[in-house]
Amino acid sequence: MNLKITLMNCISCIIRILEIPSIKLGQNPIPGLTFRVELAQDGSYQNSSIIEAQIWGDLAEDFQKYYFINDYLLIEGYFSMRVSNHSNKKIPILTIFQIYPFLLTIPNDQKNL
Repeated sequence: MNLKITLMNCISCIIRILEIPSIKLGQNPIPGLTFRVELAQDGSYQNSSIIEAQIWGDLAEDFQKYYFINDYLLIEGYFSMRVSNHSNKKIPILTIFQIYPFLLTIPNDQKNL
């Protein structure tokens, strides 16, 4: 799939993890994750936005180990719009380069420790 990336902007925001990502290896040996997140905007679920997020490198491996569905994270990253040549739809992408834990869930296997 041929994609063109436009509108790169730096962003800091709080996100909620909506799905468990899996590590994907592309043509290079750098691990990457792609998953959906919800942007917390004003505390109202009616105004929330669900977008695709991606993380690369060691941060991707740490993310998969320590964070779970429904965790809230303060992140820094780049927001961009990918345009697919096949459908000409703009797809918002959040590339995360820094994570700060905000509200985390405790996995069931660690609640009795």
